Amino acid sequence: MREVAFSIIDMHDKRWPHLLDVDSQVQLLLPSLVENLGLPRELNYVLIPKGTNLPLDGRHTLAEYRIPSGAELYLRPLRDHLLKMFLDKLYDEVKDEIKKQLIDSAKEKLKQILQLDPAYPDPLRLKERLLGSISQAPLSNAPAQQPQYQYQKQPKARAGKGCLIAGIVGGGATLFLAGAVVLSIFILPSLLKTSSGSPTGISTEPVLGTGDVQVTLRWDAPVDLDLHVTDPSGEEISFTHPTSNSGGNLDVDANPNCDAMVANPVENVFWPYGGAPTGQYQVSVVYFSNCNYSGPINYEVTIKQNNQVIKVLTGTVNESGESQFVASFNK
Repeated sequence: MREVAFSIIDMHDKRWPHLLDVDSQVQLLLPSLVENLGLPRELNYVLIPKGTNLPLDGRHTLAEYRIPSGAELYLRPLRDHLLKMFLDKLYDEVKDEIKKQLIDSAKEKLKQILQLDPAYPDPLRLKERLLGSISQAPLSNAPAQQPQYQYQKQPKARAGKGCLIAGIVGGGATLFLAGAVVLSIFILPSLLKTSSGSPTGISTEPVLGTGDVQVTLRWDAPVDLDLHVTDPSGEEISFTHPTSNSGGNLDVDANPNCDAMVANPVENVFWPYGGAPTGQYQVSVVYFSNCNYSGPINYEVTIKQNNQVIKVLTGTVNESGESQFVASFNK
């Protein structure tokens, strides 16, 4: 065991010195960090090196990532449905305790919500009631308008990919930005849809890998959908785990994090000839991000074996975070 000193940054940007075993998988380091910082243990967490927004894959070690001694690592809860359920429950408890005038307990629970997710919606303005200067008037029983707020899966990490942010100042840049917004909201969606509402399949589609098994996802709008394929051993291939021990590979991933948007989005998972295991495969589609687009998204999944189509399935997803099981098939 090789323990090295790191600085762990919590949700309040407070730094905590910790000795971490650089030869242990990240997922094995997280429980002790969560316990030491007094965070709820039932949630999922990730470590993110300062200066990036890419969570570390829990199956790898700090040594494999070559993270130097003294580096600063953010410890953050994963913004998924488990976190949303936990925060929703806390929020309801805060509301009930205000009604019962258990103000001190409500304040502590509200602070925990804000610590885990400062962007959590507050339709009843409980933050101002408890932590601000607004008088504590009785809560209305009328339902409040809930802000649109979606919890999603872990942000997509692209190995070896950097990020360049360029700032342009001037009237020309402003006009260009306005034109881009109009294009993305009003023009691009209509160009991507056909009269039947099915994926367009434009001829500029990238070359897709094929072999014993091939699963391809196409859709009809400028959003980020994700293809998930589980092999007979139970190992799932997706953007967070693009290759499997059985030889499967996610070779095309369209519109990742709403970046490098394309007009004919497609994702593809395949096993090369002679490499796919025998057994049952399962296919799912996840609506990762709406990329500021609204409306239902039509998709099409094509399943091939030995480059021969065996199934073509269609479906529709409606909101970010939605996951749909599409099909299972045997090889």
